[in-house]
Amino acid sequence: MERGGPVEVFRLLVLLLCWLVVGPVLAQVRHPLPVLWVMPVSSEVGKENLTASVAPAVRLALQDLKREPPPLGNYEIQLQLLDSQCDPVTSLRNLFDAMWAGPKYLLMFGGVCPSVTALIARALPALRLVQVSFSASSPSLSDRKRYGNLFSTVPSGRALNQATVKLLQHHKWSRVGIITQEGAGLSEMKKDVIAQLLDADLQVVSTPSLSEDVCASVRKLKDRDVRIIIGQFKEDSAAEVFCCTPQDYQDSYRRQLIQEGSKVSPLHTFAYDAVWVAARALSQVMEAVKHREKYSAQRDVSVSGDQVHKMLLEAVKKTQFEGVTGPVFFVDGQRMTSIELIQIQGSRSVLVGDFNTSSRQLRLMDHLLRFKGPGPARDRTLVLEQRRHVGLLLYSIVSAAAAVTIIITLIVLFLAVLCPEHWLLTSSGDSQDKLLLLGILLSSSSVLISGLDGASLSNWTSEVLCSVRLWTLSVGHTVGFAVLFNRTWRLYSVHSVRVKQQQQQSRLQRSGCVVFWMFLLDVFVLTSWQILDPLRRVVLQHDLESDPADPDVKVRLSSEHCSSTNMELWLTAVYGYKVPLLGLGCFMAWNIWTVQDDHPAVGSKHLALSMFAVTVFSVSGVSASLLTSNNPPVQFCLSSILILCCNICTLSWLFGPKFLCTWPKSSELQSEAAEDEDDNKDEDEDQVNSLNQQLKSQSAQLDAEIEAINRELSAESAGPDPKLHHRTGERHHVLVVSLPSCGFSVGRRLSMQLPILHHSYLPAIGGVSASSSEAFVHSDLPMSPLTTSCTPEPTIVLNQSDGSCD
Repeated sequence: MERGGPVEVFRLLVLLLCWLVVGPVLAQVRHPLPVLWVMPVSSEVGKENLTASVAPAVRLALQDLKREPPPLGNYEIQLQLLDSQCDPVTSLRNLFDAMWAGPKYLLMFGGVCPSVTALIARALPALRLVQVSFSASSPSLSDRKRYGNLFSTVPSGRALNQATVKLLQHHKWSRVGIITQEGAGLSEMKKDVIAQLLDADLQVVSTPSLSEDVCASVRKLKDRDVRIIIGQFKEDSAAEVFCCTPQDYQDSYRRQLIQEGSKVSPLHTFAYDAVWVAARALSQVMEAVKHREKYSAQRDVSVSGDQVHKMLLEAVKKTQFEGVTGPVFFVDGQRMTSIELIQIQGSRSVLVGDFNTSSRQLRLMDHLLRFKGPGPARDRTLVLEQRRHVGLLLYSIVSAAAAVTIIITLIVLFLAVLCPEHWLLTSSGDSQDKLLLLGILLSSSSVLISGLDGASLSNWTSEVLCSVRLWTLSVGHTVGFAVLFNRTWRLYSVHSVRVKQQQQQSRLQRSGCVVFWMFLLDVFVLTSWQILDPLRRVVLQHDLESDPADPDVKVRLSSEHCSSTNMELWLTAVYGYKVPLLGLGCFMAWNIWTVQDDHPAVGSKHLALSMFAVTVFSVSGVSASLLTSNNPPVQFCLSSILILCCNICTLSWLFGPKFLCTWPKSSELQSEAAEDEDDNKDEDEDQVNSLNQQLKSQSAQLDAEIEAINRELSAESAGPDPKLHHRTGERHHVLVVSLPSCGFSVGRRLSMQLPILHHSYLPAIGGVSASSSEAFVHSDLPMSPLTTSCTPEPTIVLNQSDGSCD
């Protein structure tokens, strides 16, 4: 027993030593896990070899996995490189060859070419493979129905676009431009961001490409007033995008890398985390398979390939750990992470916020943000809408002037209607005076309507006011001008030396219809216009104007005016018949300028001046209205001043002299008229008495002559002288009797009733009848007033030839 004791102790020591030496060696035995690594082995000319660039990060991850405790440390990832050559057909063929040659692969790693990744990812369920990528960020790969077996440690481009939209909405930027570098992945990013912007009701102004002249594309964005630009390009293209020299960019980029301590390739960290995702998922599945096979109720039961595939897919989905890029986990197949928002402030980068892809919440530290100006930059030039309208002060002044003109016109019209005994009427009558005053009243009233603000009224009310203004102005102008044209025509017809008397009478008769026909033509045109193409309120937008106080502010002016669809056609129709009449009126007014008139109140010069004023102000008003149609205040001011000046000139030149000649002397005229009436009565009595005396003396003279003639005739009848009968062609006893007459002559041959000649003709000359011969001796017999204008002329001629009466 004593000998056996030391031997047993020695055996125990040997076993312990063997266990201490051999145990770690057995523990370091790791089970291989084959994984396909899909990468382009060769690089294109001028491009980086991606496999070589990420290989250090992959080797580092594999080395770190070796130091991990079991169960993760019990397995070794064996990467089998598969050259994709960034060609979908080649990569798919190489994949089938690798799957056929073996060993059996459960997971695929890598995939940096978007076209290759998209094609292989759709075939993964059929091949019972799961792919873990470190660069598959295309938004199209986020479709889990088509790419359910693809996982990427790089946040999807859709998440970046979501963060972009959230940032735009936070600063209330609704108008952006997108500049994108050509490439399959970036083109997908561009389509996705445009779709998200449109869904968020954000306006995309322009989307130029970097394949063109980059600086020219940026200038186009600036010309289109794009202030917020979304850039989707690689780092080496930043120099072109910002229109600076490449050397300047490289220097600043290097300084930024040194300050941040960043690595050259951003794929390093994502590739490192991708290796860990694959290792964790595979080790977890392998342990689960072992546990199921060992502790299954049925002996020698193996797990099928479909079950292993499903277990691996679920393991990747549930993978969660703290990686070098932050927390690594997947939600609905998408890598959830926090996207940092960095603002370049001068020569340094400042972290100003982040976007959580899982909660889709944006967090900004506003106190760290820096902008030029007091706040965030504007997404566009601020356009201030400013409406041009007639100001209250201007409208009040012009309306007051129009009201004064209307009041003066009403006073004159009142005097013409109610006090005709004090009104000196022209030869055309007082009816045309009233029509002229009515035209002035209508045209002056249109000024009050044209200055009303249509924005404060309804559309229907504005359209009604447009029609009312048109009718009052046009009808008032037509009626007033027609009266002036009629008077000018009458005066021109009467005093024209080239026109015969009959033609003058014909023109005077036709001139009375001028007012009616011009008014009828105007009503016809306006009615057709109102029915076929009524006036409507139209808002006219003008060009942008810069604000001198703020260069980022533009002022867009707008104005309202009345218009119709065929406005030019209707204006041509109205001007087509009024302009020739205005020209003809000026021609006749020029010809009657030197015509002398008996009374200064109805002088031809005043009429001619009125016609000239209407023509000049009408043409000026139309021209000013057309030229200032874009500026309603100026248009209203000029047109109103011209209308009121025309009306005031017409009132002054046509009715001013009448008022000065009649109304101030109305009381004197009334007293003088009464005195003249009494004087006229006395003068008439004196004239009748003197005329009676003259008639009495003439009657007595005639009686004496008649008696002499009777005696001579009696003597001749008793004994005629034969010598007298033989004198042929000799005329005897020629008596001329002069009787007073009033525009008519009475001639009778000598007859036997000569003694009563004076009795029969006295009534015709204003005397007494033949039956009352005694009336010649009464000196107080009243005579007809018609005898006051009578003049003596030979009325009776007594001839005797050859002793017979002819």
